[in-house]
Amino acid sequence: KCSGDKLTELEIAICWDQESSNLDRELMQLYVDLGKNLSESEKKKLDKEQTTWIKKRNKECSVYKWHYECLKKLYMKQITSLTRRIRPNIKK
Repeated sequence: KCSGDKLTELEIAICWDQESSNLDRELMQLYVDLGKNLSESEKKKLDKEQTTWIKKRNKECSVYKWHYECLKKLYMKQITSLTRRIRPNIKK
């Protein structure tokens, strides 16, 4: 994910920051895990949710002095939300 000509400045920043990169990988794995038991229509809905979330991330956490804190906050919120959808009885 961290190579190619089409990376945005924010994606490059995520790649360079270990904590942001780890959160990005954790979130991606949750999307994969959640998608395993979904129907095709539900998977399409999940893909749309993910795209919407990425747009929100890019808008709210543009590269500026505190973007790492912004990323951490958004990633943790989304990770918690997806974790609850996968394992509803687990609190994170």
